[in-house]
Amino acid sequence: MTQTTLLVVLAAILTGGVLVYNTQRHAAGADDRLEEQQYKSFARDAAEAGLNVVVRALAESHPMGSWNDTDFDIAATNYHGGRFRADVQLADGTGDLVDVVVRGLHRDGRASIFARYEREKDDVGVPPAFRNVITTQLDIDVRGRMLVDAISDEWNASIHTNRILDLSGQSFRVEGYGTYWNDGDPLTFSEGELARFDPNIDYNGDDPNVFQSDGPIEIPSIDPEGLLDAAATSGAYRAGTLTINNAVIDFTNPASPFWAAHGLTYTCAVPPCGTAENPFVLYITGATLFSGTTTVVGHGVIFVDSDITVSGNLYGTISAESQTQLLLATTEDILVPNNTCLGLGPRNYRDGGTWNNNSCVSSDATSYSHGLSMYAEGQVQFGGTPFIVGGIVSPNADFLGHGNPWIAYAAPSETIVDPGFEYLVPIGPILVSYSEW
Repeated sequence: MTQTTLLVVLAAILTGGVLVYNTQRHAAGADDRLEEQQYKSFARDAAEAGLNVVVRALAESHPMGSWNDTDFDIAATNYHGGRFRADVQLADGTGDLVDVVVRGLHRDGRASIFARYEREKDDVGVPPAFRNVITTQLDIDVRGRMLVDAISDEWNASIHTNRILDLSGQSFRVEGYGTYWNDGDPLTFSEGELARFDPNIDYNGDDPNVFQSDGPIEIPSIDPEGLLDAAATSGAYRAGTLTINNAVIDFTNPASPFWAAHGLTYTCAVPPCGTAENPFVLYITGATLFSGTTTVVGHGVIFVDSDITVSGNLYGTISAESQTQLLLATTEDILVPNNTCLGLGPRNYRDGGTWNNNSCVSSDATSYSHGLSMYAEGQVQFGGTPFIVGGIVSPNADFLGHGNPWIAYAAPSETIVDPGFEYLVPIGPILVSYSEW
């Protein structure tokens, strides 16, 4: 082999070695870049997971308040071999705008997400607690021959408890769902118990119509100061106890003899009052007794800051939209000790069976014409066999003696819950701005 040939061969070998080295180096660099990109991707997944946790917490918190009082920060949390953490700060003074910064980490990978969320609100409709025929904080014990139906086939008459639903009765019927929360612990029911729940509109298909809710339904707090302000412009005020016997309370008529007879001054700054657009508020500061038969005309609220006892019949009228026009509300208890008419309805249950109504019959004996919605921050306690048209919202609704109550659901008119309850339904959280790096 000549010297020239040897040099050529050595050069070729050297070049090949350099090429192999460069190839290996580039391959190793590509692997490093791929690994770095993978870690970055894993870190971003972790950051997204943290953001989802924050958004879910924002959506589920304070359904009738704001984001002011809750800390949504998340400390370092493991996620699929990496970690995320979130820092949340109010972006303004209303509690309706927050800035969220979430940082994801996976080995050498880093990712950060910034998102601003706004708390949009809707105040249309009635609070969720008023969308059942009974909503209570404590147990519901369904015994005896309770009938729960709805005045319209387009509605369900559902019952809800934030605790335990006990269905020990053997002949009850509910034209709706039975829901409970029970701190997240599921309950079991027999086939016979489940069969007694028959919604007019069944969204469940083959699933049982008695089931655990996604969470508790908040029993809203009433706003006495707001009601007092409303009574000053469209209502009447009574200091001290009051007994009402065989009366017609006409929210729409300032000349009604009821007002003078009970020492009340009818106030209506912007007439007409007692209408859906301008509901009336009768505000009473002492224990109140209704005896005989009391009928309320027009839209409005009777609010008492003490116990209410209904020993006779009491009801308002049903609107053309098949809604109650009267809300009976108290910060204490509502006591109904007798076989009382809290509404007027058909003589017999329309779908047959043995349920009948002999003493609270409407004028045509086939339809529901009168009723009321009830709210108590204490308990609502029934004795005997009442006939009820409307709905009950209370931490504790109790049917003593487990007689044969007939409860027909009628949704409250939105106008009669507006004066006393703040109803804010969050829509969102709504994403306002977003960036990541």
